[in-house]
Amino acid sequence: MSGALVRIPPRNYLLAGGLILALSTIAAIAGGVALRIVLPDQRVPTAADAVVVLSGGMGERVNLGQIVFDEGIAKNILFSQSERVREQCETESRQPEIHCVDAAPGNTKGEAASIAEYAHEQGWDSLILVTSSYHMQRASRWLERCFDGEVFPIAADATTSFGLGRHEWLATMVQLTFDRSC
Repeated sequence: MSGALVRIPPRNYLLAGGLILALSTIAAIAGGVALRIVLPDQRVPTAADAVVVLSGGMGERVNLGQIVFDEGIAKNILFSQSERVREQCETESRQPEIHCVDAAPGNTKGEAASIAEYAHEQGWDSLILVTSSYHMQRASRWLERCFDGEVFPIAADATTSFGLGRHEWLATMVQLTFDRSC
């Protein structure tokens, strides 16, 4: 019976159409979030009060933060403490332009709140935010919610994994829907 058409009962059309619509919607949302994670918005200022380096990553954040600071765009560098910068933050002879904060709680939202409070105490109006590329959108959104000044996000190239991507996607969905405070 070559060339014969297979007839699909009408109720299966609705089920198939609904399934296609649901999968297309999920793919569009996931693709949009993935693009925002992989290709974050970046604005490099000519001057800012401080370079802010978030904890985490594999060293790419600290390295890029130090490069940006060394270029003289900002007069201060602020580290959200992690094992990678703890020694630098605890050194007695550290330079006055090196600042450190301990985030409480120790997550991205806690970092943003602690950094914003510290920046306010210092009288800073503009911050260059340095974090990993996969983390940039969510981190900058938290800092913009908590900090009254201007935030300039700069992403450090980072290797991502399925687990990191899944974590960022889920955390971004929570941030955009349920957890909208600072």
